[in-house]
Amino acid sequence: LRKEYGANVVPAFPPKKIFTLTPAEVEQRREQLEKYMQAVRQDPTLGGSETFNSFLRKAQQETQQIPTEEVVLEVLLSNGQKVKVTILTSDQTEDAVASKLDLPDDLVGYFSLFLVRETKDGAFSFVRKLQEFELPYVSVTSLHNPEFRIILRKSYWDSSYDDDVMEHRVGLNLLYAQTVSDIEHGWILVNKEQHRQLKSLQEKVSKKEFIRLAQTLKYYGYLKFDPCVTDFPEKGCHVVVSAGNLNFQVRLPNEQIKEGSFKVTRMRCWRVTSSVSVA
Repeated sequence: LRKEYGANVVPAFPPKKIFTLTPAEVEQRREQLEKYMQAVRQDPTLGGSETFNSFLRKAQQETQQIPTEEVVLEVLLSNGQKVKVTILTSDQTEDAVASKLDLPDDLVGYFSLFLVRETKDGAFSFVRKLQEFELPYVSVTSLHNPEFRIILRKSYWDSSYDDDVMEHRVGLNLLYAQTVSDIEHGWILVNKEQHRQLKSLQEKVSKKEFIRLAQTLKYYGYLKFDPCVTDFPEKGCHVVVSAGNLNFQVRLPNEQIKEGSFKVTRMRCWRVTSSVSVA
């Protein structure tokens, strides 16, 4: 990183000690390295560099003790179709999936791979978006649970980008399949008249018109996550969270829906905390 970006850009690496470390010093050293990695990752230039991300991918592979070999990775599409791509365990996968689907290069950035948990009824909830610093095959296989799958979906919330995607046949088909799936799973709110109009467009295979009508509906493009415990709207509340377009909604056990909105421009700092102890 210093060679690529210069010593003035890269944070100072935690100094090493010559002698054997005590258990307390080992823990201190670990914390220093952790903070160093966080500082590098949070820098817009360093955190997005291929040098740093490739280091993290190699570290992930070594930690999980998965050798570099040829494997077949199964990726779901929103319509339930399964796409199988042959990759190396050390490969990034998005380009391989895009190539398999004949998705043009200029549209690849509009889509991402997501880690999802599949339920018994065939539905799924989102765990997280897979990032450029991790290996999709390693991420999903290291969970050792067949409920976790990888799905391809659009990676943006601003529906104005839909116009670019719909200009190409493959992009249109992917976006249409995702919209149909979201409506069928109840992620997008539809009344009886809207449902009738959507069904008519679906029967006519009017995909663009179908999507344009869906864009006007509430919660279009939202992601639904696993059930969790929140302090909104009250402390210790068991909810299902959906997020999109810088807003979120929580569905309470009684099916009541509460909405929240955060002005990102006013957010001065944030943090992610967990009350679950990690062994």
